[in-house]
Amino acid sequence: MPNHQQGPFVIKSLSKTLIVQFSVVSFAIMAIIAVLLAVVLTEKIRSDAIDNLVDEAVGSSTIRVLAALTLDDLEVAMTGERYDRFHKFVQDFVVSERTARIKLWAGDGTIIYSNDPNQVGQRFPNKENLEKALAGKTAIEIKIPEDADNQRERHLGTLVEVYVPKIGRASCRERV
Repeated sequence: MPNHQQGPFVIKSLSKTLIVQFSVVSFAIMAIIAVLLAVVLTEKIRSDAIDNLVDEAVGSSTIRVLAALTLDDLEVAMTGERYDRFHKFVQDFVVSERTARIKLWAGDGTIIYSNDPNQVGQRFPNKENLEKALAGKTAIEIKIPEDADNQRERHLGTLVEVYVPKIGRASCRERV
């Protein structure tokens, strides 16, 4: 003979079990969604920050640098008074709090200007990103500075290097 007094207890116990299972599954789903959102948003924020750095390097900074360069500046490494004038211009109008280093490269891999004067005149041929820039493409690399030309930036940690396409002779002003 069935015991009718066990019925409500079994139903209450079963409903508590279902509520617990629903809660656990819901929590697991919410945790997965939260992790996915965190990953996606982190990548979006990182991507936007890189885009802003590239826009700064390619946009207004390049225009300002071009306006200050002469055709002669692209021929040999800057030294003496010319280096000093250009360096002051770079420090006053180009460098921002996000700028680690600014370098202008000749086509043969020689640094013709750097805001670190010890690098001016050094030659680093066969740099992949420099080759891309010389071919007219903007090259971006996020890296820990380990290359020979980054020796003096190693203490800065991870860098975003932006190589802007080569400067054509028509981009510079003639020396008057």
